[in-house]
Amino acid sequence: MQCHQCDAAVTEEARFCSRCGAPVVRALLQADSHVPQCPRCGDRVRAPDDGPFPKQRPGLISATPWNEGWDGVCQRCGLRFAAEHVLNTRQPGGGWGFIRRAVFEHGQMTEWQGLDFQLHVAGISITIETVPWRGEHQRERVFLTVAEAQALCRAREGPLRILTEQRDWMWDTT
Repeated sequence: MQCHQCDAAVTEEARFCSRCGAPVVRALLQADSHVPQCPRCGDRVRAPDDGPFPKQRPGLISATPWNEGWDGVCQRCGLRFAAEHVLNTRQPGGGWGFIRRAVFEHGQMTEWQGLDFQLHVAGISITIETVPWRGEHQRERVFLTVAEAQALCRAREGPLRILTEQRDWMWDTT
């Protein structure tokens, strides 16, 4: 743990910095020093510019984790951590049907927690674009927190499993 004023090392028990005398600011939210490895190159996905994570910055209540300011790309090999799925029901030659594209990528949400406190929540940003045969191009965005995404993955193997067994169908109304 470091002093927020002079960056001197301080013990967990200390109430004041032994170098500058500043009160020790305890993090309300603990940041993890673990930086995940890239599955492609095996290196950490992000290397700190100025020392290890977590970082304690002046004025912050909690230390900032490795993903603060991260762009969702491995710093070493350039792998973009995202997934995409395209459903194209258009007939050859551009006839009727629609195109629906889903993109899942790194996301962050910032919410005010009172007058002067922001909470930065990490998660997954989901963008759905639909290009219909007729009508307006539609774009929707959804943000899932890490906890929500994990709950969805767990539920996929439990109560939501039957939802993935549903099938599409067509109905001719002529």
